[in-house]
Amino acid sequence: MMLRYEADLLGRVCSLWGLHFLRPRSDLPLAGSPERCEFRTVVEDRDQHLYILESISPDIRRHKQKIASCLEYLAGQNLSLIHPYLKHTENETIAQYQGGFWQLGPYVPGVELRRPDSILHSPSRSLLSSMVSCRD
Repeated sequence: MMLRYEADLLGRVCSLWGLHFLRPRSDLPLAGSPERCEFRTVVEDRDQHLYILESISPDIRRHKQKIASCLEYLAGQNLSLIHPYLKHTENETIAQYQGGFWQLGPYVPGVELRRPDSILHSPSRSLLSSMVSCRD
């Protein structure tokens, strides 16, 4: 079961990235795998920019940091379709707030995918694992 958070907490978490939170955008579809985090939602700031805010469990924090590092590296190679997580005010991609861990990235419009559990054993997961391993 996915967690839920109040808008005021989402606003306080967004402020760690210097964002002026306006509202959650539950009306927008989230592409990708919802099982990769405890909670995620699209948030809008007062300048109408959209982001994906994710709450991550402590046991996958290190793995998520490796993924963030890989995305940052690939974006630095001028790969235009790579959208790395954003760094917060302490220049890290994972922020800790009230005992929880959070990541923020740009919202990329897409279609919410309805996938079977078998996706967890797909070739794409193996490819991502290989990419993360190559950075170690």
